[in-house]
Amino acid sequence: MEAAEARQRAVAEQLRAAEKAREEAEQRLKAAEAQLREARSQASSIIEGASKSADQLAAAARARADEEARRIAEKARKDIEAERDKAIDSVRGEVADLVIAATEKVVGEASTASGTAA
Repeated sequence: MEAAEARQRAVAEQLRAAEKAREEAEQRLKAAEAQLREARSQASSIIEGASKSADQLAAAARARADEEARRIAEKARKDIEAERDKAIDSVRGEVADLVIAATEKVVGEASTASGTAA
C-alpha cells in the first residue's frame, strides 16, 4: 500500500510539474506574441515613414522639374523675342537702305532730267 501511495504522490508531483511547465510555456508564448506584434507595428511604422519620405522626395523632384521646365520655357521665350526683335531691326535697316537708295535714284533722275531740259 505504501508503494502505491508513493507512486500516487510521484504522479501527482509530475502532474504539478507538468502544469507549471505548461503555464510557463504559455507565458513565454504570450510574451513572444507581444514582441511579434510590437515588431510588426514597428515594421509598419518604418514602411509608412519610408513611403511618406518617398512621396516627399518624388514631390520635391516634380517641383524641381516643373521649375526647371518653366525656367527653360521662359528663357526660350526671351530668346525667341530677342531674335524676333533682331529680325525686325534688320528688316527696318534694309527698308531704310532701300528707301534711301530709291530716293537717291529718284532725285538723281530728276536732276538729270531737269539738267537736260534746261
